[in-house]
Amino acid sequence: MRFRKRKAKSLQNRIVLFVTVSIFIYFLASTGAIYLFVVRGVERSLEELQEERRGREEEQIQTDLLRFSTQFMDGIRDASSFIENTTSHISLLSERELPLNPLFQPYIFVPPLGREEDIWDLPPSVMNLSSFIQRDLYLLSRQPITQNAYFTFQSGVTVFVDYEVLEAVRGHVPINPTTRPWYVRAVEEGSLSLSPMYMDLITGNYLVTLSAPIYNSSGLVGVIGVDLNITYFINIMQR
Repeated sequence: MRFRKRKAKSLQNRIVLFVTVSIFIYFLASTGAIYLFVVRGVERSLEELQEERRGREEEQIQTDLLRFSTQFMDGIRDASSFIENTTSHISLLSERELPLNPLFQPYIFVPPLGREEDIWDLPPSVMNLSSFIQRDLYLLSRQPITQNAYFTFQSGVTVFVDYEVLEAVRGHVPINPTTRPWYVRAVEEGSLSLSPMYMDLITGNYLVTLSAPIYNSSGLVGVIGVDLNITYFINIMQR
């Protein structure tokens, strides 16, 4: 009788042990499955978030590019209109005998070295016309998109919008402005032209140049050039 009780108790202990081990193994297996499920769920969520973020970034880039191109074309159109008015005004001025404009001192570069003493050898007609051109260049330079404005006579004598630009150009002599692409292109095309984008060596800004030839009844007077600051638009986009 005692043997039977001992045997039954031993069987009961084995059953308890088996159930306990089974529950433990099941717990480990289910916990691992849950862990994998959670990890994979988190990974999928992260991938979905990254895809959504990439989609938003691409959409934002497209929106910014559209805004940039719209603002850039508006700036080009405004600058072109202003240049056309300026060319008409300078053409009319070049037909007249002008006094020296007392309100505007012209900042003149005489190629190839830009020495100040060479300015005094210029004909009075060039000096006087330059003083009036200086006013037009000043008005052009007030546009937000404009970095620089200048006018080059057929002789290569160039009027700059301010003294700082003149000094910067003097640091790169010898120079003949009539051989520069913006001048040559405007003369060859005989109308307003737009250069490819380039980096300005002096400021490091990205620019394009609008240039236009100016004629009077005697022929070509010179070429007016305006540097448009692409970096200006880039800074707007980043605000």
